Amino acid sequence: MSIEYEYTDSDNATARPIPPGEYDTEITGYEFGMSSSGTDKLTLTLYFPDCESSMLEDVYFTPRAQWKFDTVLKCYAASKNQALPNKGDRITINNEFVEKYLVGGEGRVEVREEEYNGKKRTRVGAYLPSARLSAPTGASKGQQSLLEEGGDDVPF
Repeated sequence: MSIEYEYTDSDNATARPIPPGEYDTEITGYEFGMSSSGTDKLTLTLYFPDCESSMLEDVYFTPRAQWKFDTVLKCYAASKNQALPNKGDRITINNEFVEKYLVGGEGRVEVREEEYNGKKRTRVGAYLPSARLSAPTGASKGQQSLLEEGGDDVPF
């Protein structure tokens, strides 16, 4: 028996653990799939430059999990200069959509450690869209003055 093989000079690609905390990330890949129960899912590859590591994160498309994809969009679309859909818009999530709104997008996430079936693992606990937002550019002079002055009569 013989095996044909092409040497590629690759290094050990073992995943590096990502400690709990907040990190800047970039979406570098994705794959459409289906859960064992038949639910559509989108698996995102998140790259963590600070750790030089990647993590796969699943997004399931069920009514109870809608919040997750909404926050993923809010987290990454802005860095790609893409406006978010309007509330109530029906969208088709396909390769073109994911490439346009997510792949190459940068956003901040919170990584948490959780235990599942007696094993500890780290996962994205929250997508943090507001962590990378800049100050509003359309504020009027009066609004800008209130924001800058921060007087005692400001209700927030």
